[in-house]
Amino acid sequence: MVICLEEAAVDFILPIRSFSKGFERLASVASSDERGDLAKKLAGTVASIAASHGSVTCVTADSAVVDWANSHGYGVIKDPGRGLNEACRLGIDAAESRWAVLHADLPYLSSADVEDVIRAGTGDVVVLCPTHDGGTSLISGTGPQFEFSYGVGSFHRHLAGASARARVVVLRGFALDLDTPYDLERWAERER
Repeated sequence: MVICLEEAAVDFILPIRSFSKGFERLASVASSDERGDLAKKLAGTVASIAASHGSVTCVTADSAVVDWANSHGYGVIKDPGRGLNEACRLGIDAAESRWAVLHADLPYLSSADVEDVIRAGTGDVVVLCPTHDGGTSLISGTGPQFEFSYGVGSFHRHLAGASARARVVVLRGFALDLDTPYDLERWAERER
C-alpha cells in the first residue's frame, strides 16, 4: 500500500505548559533562563517539523507560549490547568482529522520520524511511540475515543488502553525526551 503523505495530514497537538517553568527536573543542572531557552528552542524545532506534515495546535495557559504560537501561525487552545491528560483531551477534541499528541522535548526528532509515524497511522490504529524510560512521546489516532494516562510508565498504560488497535513505532527521534539531568547529559554528550 502506498500512502501519499499530502493526503495523510495530521492535526498535531503540542501540550506546552510553559517555557519559563519548563524542565523543572533539570533545575539542579540548568538555570531557569537556560531551561526556558531550551524549552523554547526544542518546541520550535518540534513544531516546525510537525507543521511540515500537518497543522499544529498548542495547548497552553501560558501567555508567552500563546504569543509564540500566534507568531508562528500555530493554533492555540486555552488549557484550564487540569493537567497533561486533560490538555491532550482538549487538543484531540478539537482535531478535525487524524490527531497526534506530540511532546515538545524531543531533541532528535526528524521529519523522517514524523513521516514514519504518519505511514504507520493508517486506518483505525493508535500509534504509540515510547521513550527510553517507559514514557510516551507520541500518541496518534482518530476520533475522541482515547484515554490518556501520562505519568511514570505511561507507555504500558497507553498500550493497554489502545488494545488491539495499537501500533508501536520505536524511533530514535521519539525515544529520548529531556526529562532528567541524565537525559540532558546524554544529549549533550552526543552533540559534542
